[in-house]
Amino acid sequence: LSTSPEPLSIEGTKTILKQMKKCVCKIYNGEKGAGTGFFIKIPYKSNLLPTLITAYHVINEKDKNKHIIIALNDDKEKKLLKIDDERKMYTNEKLDVTIIEIKEKDEINNYLELDDEIKNSIKADNENLLKNIYSNKSIYSINYPNGKNVVVSYAQSPQFNEINKNILQHKCSTLSGSSGAPILLIESQKVI
Repeated sequence: LSTSPEPLSIEGTKTILKQMKKCVCKIYNGEKGAGTGFFIKIPYKSNLLPTLITAYHVINEKDKNKHIIIALNDDKEKKLLKIDDERKMYTNEKLDVTIIEIKEKDEINNYLELDDEIKNSIKADNENLLKNIYSNKSIYSINYPNGKNVVVSYAQSPQFNEINKNILQHKCSTLSGSSGAPILLIESQKVI
């Protein structure tokens, strides 16, 4: 993925959307409605594991053996993803996150990249490495508010929560349906 030279301009936003339309998806999960998710390869053992990441309240262990609809490319491409025991799955209700393994048969070929600082923190198993590294960094989120059209929302400098220093907070605009969206650095277009 190439970085847009003017990410806050209309042309910069169009470039970001064009690059991301197969990496960020709308998720339809029955009566739960729509949410957002993204494809990324994460460190797992000594390899990179292809995954779908979303919010726990969008998909969780209660969805085992269900088919979830994943919409890509402005809803032009839809895939059925069966959440079964053949897939590695990690859920955490408190952190509101679900990570689901993507298999070759899913034919997902576009993945976002994880920021190097996050990779280093995972390898070191040390959240303290992340303290203040993102101050003065511009960020953005790609999401599907209210299950409608894709939106890019921008913000400045995510901050760590004053009470729980392991929680990174952002001010990107979000609505219902935005849950599970990636937060990326403008300068590198990598997920934080």
